[in-house]
Amino acid sequence: SGLKAGTFRYQATFVPTDSAKYAGSNSAVSIAVEEKVVDSTEGSLTWGVKESFRIYVVGGIAKGKISSSKGAKQAKNNGVFTYPQAKGGTWNGKTGTVQYAGNVNFFGHSGEMNVNLANPVVQVTSSKTALVKVPFGPKNQLITLAKIDLSSAKKTQLKGDAVRYSAATATLTEDGAKKFFVNNTGEGPAGQFYTAGTQ
Repeated sequence: SGLKAGTFRYQATFVPTDSAKYAGSNSAVSIAVEEKVVDSTEGSLTWGVKESFRIYVVGGIAKGKISSSKGAKQAKNNGVFTYPQAKGGTWNGKTGTVQYAGNVNFFGHSGEMNVNLANPVVQVTSSKTALVKVPFGPKNQLITLAKIDLSSAKKTQLKGDAVRYSAATATLTEDGAKKFFVNNTGEGPAGQFYTAGTQ
């Protein structure tokens, strides 16, 4: 132990117990030391936000577009969004935070709508509940955009402390509804697109 990865040659003399019958040997011995490969699972967050909102942004009223960047990707045909897992977080296998990277921009009404959902954080508070938090405002203060019902999800235990939740229900919070989904453009439905509790 204590050796770095690589191949090493050592010279050693092996003396037989019966030197009358057997001759000693001092042949060189090669020892290969390999780094241990730890299995890991790359995480990601997949969320559609709301299909009706995606349709509205690119439709005839908002006449906008949805752009994904910095690692985030959108599925074809105006589909859902996937954010790759990033460094950081406090996940311990049961609770804690998981950091994701990337940005999804909703642009419409000639720029009157310009919303970014960037670098989300999922905070798992219990076996049944998690929160989706995103930076907001000039100071990038984290606000809770949605609550996730983990009890509604399919849970799969992966290697190590990794866990996959699929088909979980996300519910919009009051902060999320007021700060991200408000229409003051004068076109289309005025006020909040969605109220708190919308799934």
